[in-house]
Amino acid sequence: MRPWSRDADVTATRPPEPYLAGGVRAMTDGTALPAAAQAPAGRDGMAWALAALPLASAMLLAALVLLDVADDMRALSAVTLLASVAFVLADRQRLQRSGVAANGMPSAWWSLVPPVYLWRRATALGRPRAPFWAWLGSAAAASVIRVAVLVALASQAAEERAAAGRLPDCADRGAVADLRGVFDALPAARLAGVRAVSLGGQVEVAQGPGAVPSVRYCSGTMLATDNVEYAIDYSFERRQEDVIVRLQLGAGR
Repeated sequence: MRPWSRDADVTATRPPEPYLAGGVRAMTDGTALPAAAQAPAGRDGMAWALAALPLASAMLLAALVLLDVADDMRALSAVTLLASVAFVLADRQRLQRSGVAANGMPSAWWSLVPPVYLWRRATALGRPRAPFWAWLGSAAAASVIRVAVLVALASQAAEERAAAGRLPDCADRGAVADLRGVFDALPAARLAGVRAVSLGGQVEVAQGPGAVPSVRYCSGTMLATDNVEYAIDYSFERRQEDVIVRLQLGAGR
């Protein structure tokens, strides 16, 4: 019988592997392997740019509308989509150059749905989801701006339609300029060698029937270069999109 030994009953156990902060397992040779793919610090710039894209696009649209150069909003939507794809591709390339494996990143196809890309990106890299929430806030603000732009465009279109169907007033500045040109073109004015100077005493005599009349009759006096005031009767008649100006010359006084 073998004598009892304290060392004989000691079971060899494997010492626990030391872990560092952040889930990184320390290796015996002094190296460390990440437990999950993580984006290096300062590599979220493209994600933040993608998050700000909806708001930037809406603000650009509002500026173009204010400058009255927004001819086709579909072109701006296409540019926004291309920018989204470009930001995602640049983000993936930048992370891969930093050592993040491509299989640890969400597919580039998610660039067509930016919030999903940002969510999956944060999950895969173990990063905060702040860009995702920022994108939601940016999209909400962009929606408010776009609705305001659409309301403004609709109001402008309504005003233009109303103006197109409305006849000039008897004292309308543009109409007065047209009347001076008609006066100067009269054979009697050419024969006398006089030109119109100013129109005064404009009075509306009558207008055509209907809520939106198609003709308006006016009278007034035209001061000419010979210092004579000529009584005139003039009218504005709408024919489709054109306004016809007629003028009849009375006796000088």
